[in-house]
Amino acid sequence: MTSFVGLRNLLASSKSPFFQATAKNLDDTCYAVSVSSKAGIHIGSYRFGIEIVAELATGETVVAKELQVMAEIVSDIQASPPMLHFGARSLGETCEETISLYSLTGVPVHVIDQRPECEGLTVEPMVQPRSEKSASFLVRQRICGAGNQTGKLVFSVQSDTGTKSEVPIIINYHGSNLAETQRLSGDNHER
Repeated sequence: MTSFVGLRNLLASSKSPFFQATAKNLDDTCYAVSVSSKAGIHIGSYRFGIEIVAELATGETVVAKELQVMAEIVSDIQASPPMLHFGARSLGETCEETISLYSLTGVPVHVIDQRPECEGLTVEPMVQPRSEKSASFLVRQRICGAGNQTGKLVFSVQSDTGTKSEVPIIINYHGSNLAETQRLSGDNHER
């Protein structure tokens, strides 16, 4: 923030019990306002105000502005891709995709379990380089059901501090017989 009048100080305070705000003087007229989460905050979306109070050079305090803040707290461990869409496939066909789990903060990723919650779904760990910063898995989905199908693959992960969390991956496909698959893909010529 930049001040166009002389200030002694600029103060920032959060109206949320889950976040704290601070103002730091960078030079005579410029201040940096920082917002950080407090320990124990849950994953989710937050919207709250930050009150900015200016202490003028005369010693008088003035509530300068209330800034609206929107924050999204996400899990440290993320999946790439975050979802698997196999599209229209023939019944009995097997599809493959690689999923990588990684830490946004660069901490080691320890996968302690994976739970396929979809018929025909298998998961195999892939050989990793010596770095534990990510973990990759080969996911195979055998197309078992006709029509739109949705399942889930859940990875259980644990941090170096012992904190456990889960990373769910939604899996979608449309199972069909060969004629329907050709119709859906636009492949209408005779074989």
